Amino acid sequence: MALSVLAIALGVMVAAGGRQAENAAYLRDRVLAHWVAMNVATTQQAMKNWPETGTIEGREQMAEREWSWSMVVSQTPEATIRRLVISVRLGKEKKEATPLARLESYLGQPRP
Repeated sequence: MALSVLAIALGVMVAAGGRQAENAAYLRDRVLAHWVAMNVATTQQAMKNWPETGTIEGREQMAEREWSWSMVVSQTPEATIRRLVISVRLGKEKKEATPLARLESYLGQPRP
């Protein structure tokens, strides 16, 4: 009887440890994806380009992994400000897949 209780308890502990490891990996990926999105937004600000409205896609390397991102550029009520919505996925995930990170940023028109 005691042996069966011990076996059940050990099984529960192993399963909980596995879930914790999965959650830690998922959170790590979300943090890295957010950093990729922030890098894309910062690059847009530093380039001092005025992006056209539409979708821009690209790839970045971070933490020895490849990340794909898409940036939707849209107009705002203020003519000199553009809205950037950046979505980041790990590797070559399908565009329909839920992104690991989504960042909304605003970009002012550069001065001449």
